[in-house]
Amino acid sequence: MLGFTHALIGMALCKLLHLSNNFLEIGLAAAFAVLPDIDHPSSLFGTLLHPVSAALYSRVGHRAFTHSAVFMAIVLTPMLFTPYFLLAFTAIASHLLSDAITFTGIPLLWPFNRNFTVLGGIIKTGSWTEYAISIICLGGVLIC
Repeated sequence: MLGFTHALIGMALCKLLHLSNNFLEIGLAAAFAVLPDIDHPSSLFGTLLHPVSAALYSRVGHRAFTHSAVFMAIVLTPMLFTPYFLLAFTAIASHLLSDAITFTGIPLLWPFNRNFTVLGGIIKTGSWTEYAISIICLGGVLIC
């Protein structure tokens, strides 16, 4: 899925679960929701941290290590006893789950390269279905 969709899904889910109650927490939800795409040089974090992104992209490609349970554990372990652990967990998990719904899927158990999909990977990135999900999540962010 596209970055803005990941951000909106993460924000909406965190608001729905009452994990983000102010602008700082909503921003953190959006940031954690797009973090796994740091492995793509044209993503938000890929642009901001280009040397890291370029290195990841050249070594493992997009939707590899950063779209796995290993990456999630590495990011979340230092946050384990902080008030933002559940927010970060939910936002990153929303990214992995939403990419798992796409045709490509994700290597959840990286370094094993078998891609994991949910619902048979029914959504194509950039499709009208993705845009509909974005609009629904935007509504959720604004209403909740």
